[in-house]
Amino acid sequence: MYDDSPSEFTVESWLSAHGPELTKAMSLHGEVPEHIAVTKLVEKPSHLVVRLEANGEAFVAKAFNPAMGKAAEGRRREVVALERLALTGLCPPLVAYGKDNPWLLMRFVEGKRLDKITTPESAPSHAHALGRWYRAYTDAMVDHGVSEPSNWFDYLRKVEAIGKQDNFDRFRSLLEPMTIDLRLVTKGDGGFQNYLLDQEGDLIGLDFERSTLKPYGWDILVSSAQFAWEFPDIAEDLMDALLAGWSGGTDRIVAEEMRMLAQFFVAVTANGVGDHIKQG
Repeated sequence: MYDDSPSEFTVESWLSAHGPELTKAMSLHGEVPEHIAVTKLVEKPSHLVVRLEANGEAFVAKAFNPAMGKAAEGRRREVVALERLALTGLCPPLVAYGKDNPWLLMRFVEGKRLDKITTPESAPSHAHALGRWYRAYTDAMVDHGVSEPSNWFDYLRKVEAIGKQDNFDRFRSLLEPMTIDLRLVTKGDGGFQNYLLDQEGDLIGLDFERSTLKPYGWDILVSSAQFAWEFPDIAEDLMDALLAGWSGGTDRIVAEEMRMLAQFFVAVTANGVGDHIKQG
């Protein structure tokens, strides 16, 4: 019998349990696939990713392990993001998702993973492209924003990796005037690893299960810190390229303040990776 425990959560067992649902979801034009070719992409205790090909079409199925506790939430976050980004070209098209089980099916997008092709020479242009992607992503999310007025001093003071540092209060004069209003569903990860460069040269975002409500512009800060960790020798150049692609500030601060905020964020997260910062 199929078991969703971590030890039994394999591609083979999952496909055996959910094959009929996937077959139905892949029958986009009424043609039930007679044969489905499966390519394993990721197999971890927490989640699985497989490429599925049938009737000349390619898909990607992603499943979260229900036994891991937060599977349903991860799937929910990913589905919310993909549905809100529908028709933007910023992510793979969502085809279907399980109503009672944490899986989703997307169109397969041909491309190269950005972290696999980024070198110190190409990193600035890729950072600029990522800044443009974040701007388009934010524009798509802004209508679903929630007003929650604050400022960057009070907000970052609640972020454990930042606010608990010694003498954090000395930054009050810098951060308190930088106000916050909108909280948006942000991407939630900052590096190149969750983006594809497709055959047309456009960026495609992947893996939205970490997307959460954060202040407008949060993704830019996290990416700046991630780049500083991955490319310390050109960190400032990458931050500038990212900000140039982003082209502006937030809903409350101007571009110059945004750069100051990003510089501060990089400095206080220099001993860690921004991608792993969690709000307290």
